Amino acid sequence: MSGFVYAFINESMPCIYKIGETSRPVEERLKEANKSDTFRPPHPYKVFAYVPCEDFKEKEKIIHQLLRDQRINPKKE
Repeated sequence: MSGFVYAFINESMPCIYKIGETSRPVEERLKEANKSDTFRPPHPYKVFAYVPCEDFKEKEKIIHQLLRDQRINPKKE
């Protein structure tokens, strides 16, 4: 199955990236992340980068594993 691995940024949180995956268009996922009923900082998320790929769920897991030591809170995404 194909989809995307993405990184969102937010000017309220410099040097922090939200990395995730979706089978939907990235802009659709961005709108969802910026909805008022989800936790969001004072400024909206913006797309930093995205990559279309096969096995996107597995690739996102690998990226999270590689960056595990940089997580602010190991219990959260």
